[in-house]
Amino acid sequence: MSLTSNIKGKTPIGEFLLNSVKLPELHPNALRNPKIIHDGKRWSLIGTAFDYLVRMSLSSFDGGNFEPNIAQKALSNYLRDRKTAVENDGIFGPQKFSQEDIDDRTREDEQHQDKFSKCCAEVDRALKGNDVSTMAMKSLSFARLDDYYRTGGWPESWDDEWASKETDQIDAEELVKLHEMWSESFITPDGELLHNPGFYSAHLVGGADADIIVNGAIIDWKVVNNPRRELRKYLAQMVGYALLSNLDGVPLETC
Repeated sequence: MSLTSNIKGKTPIGEFLLNSVKLPELHPNALRNPKIIHDGKRWSLIGTAFDYLVRMSLSSFDGGNFEPNIAQKALSNYLRDRKTAVENDGIFGPQKFSQEDIDDRTREDEQHQDKFSKCCAEVDRALKGNDVSTMAMKSLSFARLDDYYRTGGWPESWDDEWASKETDQIDAEELVKLHEMWSESFITPDGELLHNPGFYSAHLVGGADADIIVNGAIIDWKVVNNPRRELRKYLAQMVGYALLSNLDGVPLETC
């Protein structure tokens, strides 16, 4: 369970946040037709990858370091869970892993670590050269890892092929178009930029992390085909972030 899960599931916390939202008055044609059409069924992946891509891009502009924090936590948790399974093998039932199995798992885990390190190295080079296409490709890799962390290690959420897919070229091209649109329409405020900030009080809602916070303003991007349909949920999420930040003793001025 997380802040967004509370909102989607309409738990008591979610209902409170949803009821706290006053929808703005919109022009009948506002937020209706998507400017870029996604032809596949990977909306969630594209949305998460775009978050990574924007943070990479911001890092290239301000000279900061990009850290794929959630992806790193996901991989660390996965490797930890596999190690624990081997260590506990035979304690609560028949032994399942032979030495050959253990050796295979060790080799597979090392391969995942190596792929992750290579992804990070490629992103570092792309940031220095402002290579948005490579950033987009690697943002897809990191995005596929996110689910394992956000589901709390649900086995079915792990994807052994997280590093690359046949559809990556198509999805990366879509991400580059989204990035171009974002670059043309968004100006980052001056000031200290916090990438993917978490909240000390996030445990109260099962976890929460925003896109960026700058100068007391929280900024969150959504990549959706029909933003009007879920607008209340998106605004409730922002209210949740603001409340958590306030509980942390760092009131936000703008959402």
